[in-house]
Amino acid sequence: MSFSTFTISATGTFGFAAIKRTTTPATWGVAIEVPAAQALTVARLEALKRLRDKATSEDRRRVFVWELETQESEQHPAQVDLATVQKYPGTYGPRKITLESGELFYQREGRPRYRMIPMTPATFRLDAPDMGGFRLRFVANDQGTVTEVVGLYSDGREDHTPRTGN
Repeated sequence: MSFSTFTISATGTFGFAAIKRTTTPATWGVAIEVPAAQALTVARLEALKRLRDKATSEDRRRVFVWELETQESEQHPAQVDLATVQKYPGTYGPRKITLESGELFYQREGRPRYRMIPMTPATFRLDAPDMGGFRLRFVANDQGTVTEVVGLYSDGREDHTPRTGN
């Protein structure tokens, strides 16, 4: 197995992360050894964590937390059992959720259909780069019946849409 050492630096206002391959361990922070094939992914996650921790405003912090959650869910996808997933299909106002071959799909009236990727058993992101990281969270009542879906946006906004049909 081959290993590489990377130096990660997070810089100021715009939140860029520079990842530079070095031949010696970093002189600051913690050096992490990972297989070369995982180095860029690990470096990106570490850079996002540092940017999150150094954010000077809550808005900037939220951007980094949002991206970090997305990246972490890509690396460690949530496993959601079929019984749980089967509770979600239905109509939620202009939104329709369908289940096909064990996968959920999202479609808003008049718009394209997207595969839903689980982040947690109740929160999903869309397999849609053009949707700005839009997510959905399903909300159930005390009896376990799904009653609404909450649209989650990277700027912190939420919109609640009650279930209107099966």
